[in-house]
Amino acid sequence: MRVFFFTLGCKSNQYETGRLEEKFLERGFESTTDVKTADLIVVNTCGVTHTAERKARNIIRKFAAQNPRAALYVCGCYVNIADFTKIIPQAIPIQQELKLALDQWPIPPPAASSLTREAVSARGRRSYRVREFLKIQEGCDNFCSYCIVPYARNKMSAEPPEKILAEAQKLIRNNVREIVLTGINLGRYFYPNNYLSDILRLLLKTDIARIRLSSLEPDLITDDLLRTIAAEPRLARHLHIPLQSGSDKILKLMNRKYTAAEYQKLIAR
Repeated sequence: MRVFFFTLGCKSNQYETGRLEEKFLERGFESTTDVKTADLIVVNTCGVTHTAERKARNIIRKFAAQNPRAALYVCGCYVNIADFTKIIPQAIPIQQELKLALDQWPIPPPAASSLTREAVSARGRRSYRVREFLKIQEGCDNFCSYCIVPYARNKMSAEPPEKILAEAQKLIRNNVREIVLTGINLGRYFYPNNYLSDILRLLLKTDIARIRLSSLEPDLITDDLLRTIAAEPRLARHLHIPLQSGSDKILKLMNRKYTAAEYQKLIAR
């Protein structure tokens, strides 16, 4: 049986789709880039803006029309904030907490195959790019006044360092040259006695050529993190630091955790 994947939204979604593809392949399914030949369609949605929601609805309806016989699964942030049984009745919604728990999805087993065990194993390996995402953190509880993400992903969690290291080593074995660490609120990474800078130092013990960080909240960038980045050439000296407004009044109304002056001071560092 063939599975078609389509991803909307952030780096975390892209990472999770990659993990989903691996899980389907390991169970004997085949991946396809042609939605019309798929037996299963998986759309990983974004619900951060009304535009993202509209795009998700349009994409899902388009795929349903192109291949009405396929089972259509929908996951991602939009699923957690909308009732898909009313929006697109034929879609099968998968809540965020079950996204990577494939054994709990209502899916049929793949058709029996005459392939040898070696052939199935080879088929069950997804292709890797030179740059791959590695998600190490989940959830956000900032509750900025304009943002819906905490309502879709408010359960905070962090991956254990040993699991992060094992996954990084797997990527390296598959010729990945650059790892991009990502999360819903990456700077909030914390696992007992380990912060984001500790994870960077752990990964620097591997042979990875380059490590990059995805978006970081201004109030979560520590001196230790900056020193770690400055001291190691394999860490990309590029940070994406969001600034919603230069007005302290607006920042307060947005429930942001910093002032314009604090942001300027951070950039100067």
